[in-house]
Amino acid sequence: MIKGSLGSNLKHHRDTRTGCGAMMQITLLKKLGMWVVDKFEDIHNHPLSATPSKVVKHRSHSKYHRSAACKRLVYSLNQKGLKPAQITRVVNAMKPGEEANITVKQCSITRAKYLKVERVRDVEMRLEEMAIENYQKVPKFLKPVQIFKKGNLYKAVPINLRNQVANLHQHAELRDIIQYES
Repeated sequence: MIKGSLGSNLKHHRDTRTGCGAMMQITLLKKLGMWVVDKFEDIHNHPLSATPSKVVKHRSHSKYHRSAACKRLVYSLNQKGLKPAQITRVVNAMKPGEEANITVKQCSITRAKYLKVERVRDVEMRLEEMAIENYQKVPKFLKPVQIFKKGNLYKAVPINLRNQVANLHQHAELRDIIQYES
């Protein structure tokens, strides 16, 4: 692959790290209650990170594993007006010693996920309000119907609301919506 006008060859990590021969096999010796390294291959087909400080930038480190309580804390601190850097400092100060520190980027990702869920809820509530308003103006516009199909209860929405509902079709709670012509 050629990069820009420089003409230098560029190998992407996903290409160079495919088929890397490095591995370590560990076995538990039950009699001794110890872990033993059986095999260790240090043959890489890609350059290793120059410094330990660069390891956190690896793709495998982009996800972090925190409890739901920690994620809710991040979201509630965000609602109080704290910035991601401040939230990160608070969460890292409160964590148990064995857990790794979270980064500002991880904090921002958690905030974004909670905000997305909140926005979907707001849109759902607005759709309900619109449906009720339109039903009060023109009773024929919307007749709420519940349908039993294959033993399951489904919500049925008239085709007039198709455009509003189509945007939310990926949302888990709205997958069971049936549209019909009124």
